[in-house]
Amino acid sequence: LVSINPVKAQFSVNATGFVNASPEDVWPVVRELEMWSDWQDTFDIELIDGGVVDVGKDILITSQFPTTTQQTLETINKIEPESPRRKICWILKSFVIGSLKIPIPDFLLKTDRCIEIIDSDNGDTSIVLNWIVYTGFLAPIVIFTTGSDTLELFDNFNDALYILFA
Repeated sequence: LVSINPVKAQFSVNATGFVNASPEDVWPVVRELEMWSDWQDTFDIELIDGGVVDVGKDILITSQFPTTTQQTLETINKIEPESPRRKICWILKSFVIGSLKIPIPDFLLKTDRCIEIIDSDNGDTSIVLNWIVYTGFLAPIVIFTTGSDTLELFDNFNDALYILFA
């Protein structure tokens, strides 16, 4: 779902998926960002300077769009590992072109990107919420040029997670 909230000047992309496993089983797989490329080919994440996934950690994300590859430098800003809504989120710092990092101030483009794992109330199925919210001057341009492709990437990620636990 690609949505627009003109009152808040927010533009978002949201994809929902289901996994036939408990949140306790799914969460460790989602939280290990640097291992994502082992089970899906949509996103590749590198932890900058090694270390562990933690709040404040910078990550380099390579996103495989249908017609191009995009790299962004982002910062993990939230990890909520406890039930009922496990969540990991990050925010945009820079676009990356080769070795060049182009910082993006929030007034131009701010992103809030999260993946949430929620218990479906039966204990054996997890709901996966994969979303991003764009604000700032460039947000309308980004949503109209990449919104449907971003939705496709989120759906592909959710499908790969489903297959991993099938």
